Amino acid sequence: MFLSCALSVSIALPEEAKLQKRQRSLKIDQTTHKQQQKEQQSRRLTNQELVYFPQPELDWMVRLDERMDFGNGVVTSPFEDSIVYVTTYSGTLIALSSKDGDIIATVNPTPISRVIEDGKAQQWLIHCTSGISFATTRSGNNFLVYSIVDEPPDLPGIDFKPKARVVAVSIPSHKIMWTSIELPGIPSGTPLVYGDQLRSATSMYIVLIHNSRVSGIRNTTTHTGHITLLNPSKGTVIWEEAEWLLDDSPKGYAPPSMASNPLRGMYAGGKDNTNGIVIWASNDADGRGTVGNTYIFQLPSDFEEEPLYLNSLQTKVLKSVSWNAMAKPAISKNGKKMFFGVTGNQLRGWIGDSRFDQTADWSSQLFKDNLDPKAPIPSNPILSMDENRLFVSSSSYDLACINTRNGKANWAVSGTSAFLSEARISADDKRLYVVQSADGRIFCLDQITGDYLWQGSCDQFEEDCSNSVRSDFDLSSSGQFLYFADVKGRLISLKLGEMEEVVEPMAAPIWSGPFLPTSNVDWNSNPTEEEVTNGSIPGGTIALLVLTTIFAISSTVYIVMVRRRKYPEPPTLDSFRDEHNYGSDPYEDSLIIQHSSKSVHADVGPSETVHVSDGFISLSRSFESDESSIEGPYFHPADRISVLMGTANRIAPLKEDFSYGASVLV
Repeated sequence: MFLSCALSVSIALPEEAKLQKRQRSLKIDQTTHKQQQKEQQSRRLTNQELVYFPQPELDWMVRLDERMDFGNGVVTSPFEDSIVYVTTYSGTLIALSSKDGDIIATVNPTPISRVIEDGKAQQWLIHCTSGISFATTRSGNNFLVYSIVDEPPDLPGIDFKPKARVVAVSIPSHKIMWTSIELPGIPSGTPLVYGDQLRSATSMYIVLIHNSRVSGIRNTTTHTGHITLLNPSKGTVIWEEAEWLLDDSPKGYAPPSMASNPLRGMYAGGKDNTNGIVIWASNDADGRGTVGNTYIFQLPSDFEEEPLYLNSLQTKVLKSVSWNAMAKPAISKNGKKMFFGVTGNQLRGWIGDSRFDQTADWSSQLFKDNLDPKAPIPSNPILSMDENRLFVSSSSYDLACINTRNGKANWAVSGTSAFLSEARISADDKRLYVVQSADGRIFCLDQITGDYLWQGSCDQFEEDCSNSVRSDFDLSSSGQFLYFADVKGRLISLKLGEMEEVVEPMAAPIWSGPFLPTSNVDWNSNPTEEEVTNGSIPGGTIALLVLTTIFAISSTVYIVMVRRRKYPEPPTLDSFRDEHNYGSDPYEDSLIIQHSSKSVHADVGPSETVHVSDGFISLSRSFESDESSIEGPYFHPADRISVLMGTANRIAPLKEDFSYGASVLV
């Protein structure tokens, strides 16, 4: 009764109170509600899918009036996809808009000069064969670095040697942050940004590999390699080392590669060191030498920038080998795999089974150059994103896809000239882009099959435009655009496809409020002063709480009181039989007969049996005092209910010590 009363009161709350409660829930913080709408919108999963064109389309073309040579690069910014950077042979750095090719900034390093005997200053020339590396300082400032060469003038009787410098440029201001001091020789490859990212205080250095020319006995000239560490904030030299300290017969260094976060150093003594690794090889006779070494540099695991630690730094010779290289190796992201393209168009592969200071896990010679048998692999090998395929070109104009596990070729194709530029992988890891150097023709191939998907060059869009391409090219982060430049400084952007949005369906939101939203609620209206209660509790809520409390107390009192009263137990079967002479009920009998198409036998008591067979009903009872059998429709009411319910068990009377009210509550 009390429960029904409480429910009636809750249902009968005034409509005004209900509306007030609804409005308070919706409008007490409208700003929060709008913010939730924005969050739901942001949770929509929108993917950009690139749908490729059958043939690339010209996006834009600009003339830089700069020479672009081997080692220069066209590079997209990792910080802002709308900017493309170009290093030119003259040492000029150019930043352009990736949208239309407009020049954003131009950076020109200051050339050095020397005073000659007559007191006049002679200015040196600058040239560049470097790409670009990007970095972020500890304070969060972005910058880039590239290297330049200061070439001395050709003066009689004066033997000046070329010098290398590293230039750091801030982003996005594109101002020169610093230029390093003059370092001996010519840079080999692009400066690397070395970061010890696993330390609490991140250490960062600029690593430059460079080669200087030294004079030997009998007027011979040879080269010796150098490695130099620079401070990224000021460009000062932190540490340097020359090759002749490691090899009595220095040969010069090939360009390096780096794995920033290796699982460990894959050499003796590097097991527990997870600092970055820099690896390179000897470069004697432009990669044609037959005696050389492989090298590795890695900061100690407990490195601190103090004199004691700096003085202990050293390059380690991994292994003495019977080959040289002129290209940098390909290293896996975890630093466990390494692949070199070496002398004689051969390959060497370490796939994690052997350490880098041991013999390679496999070696192969897929190409032969009959005109130059010792010619090395000319361009940098590159790994697919899943690192199962290695793409490499040869001096004999071949291009191959190598299985990194065993060094065997999955496929190989031939061109009409060398592929000097480093290949590029599409964002979906399905396509390979290469540039044929002699005529600047670009090829797009299927990574798995090696099939040509398309080929093209700038002469498709402009007459007399089939110039050589020697510099590296790049793709946008989405893979939609390809940027390359020919030797005359013509920079071209090709559009490879269209980006299409793929919106995944979002599950319906789950309403967690106290009521369901209705169509007559204004979700965006501003609440009035009457509608907002400013945190006060409505009167209907107070009334409901009072009634609930009264009901709980009354129910408890009632249960306690009724449990004190004892109700007589229901009469037993024998006593009931003695007091009442009950007979048949035609209606019940007809139901029993109707639902009993087959013979039924049921035990309805300790000494009773009901027989229902073809409409004839009988009850047999046996007593200890009188073993008689009474035929006829003679049933106890509980027996009748038992038969009608389809069960042979009589309904047991309540014999437990429960009052009626307690039994109902239970």
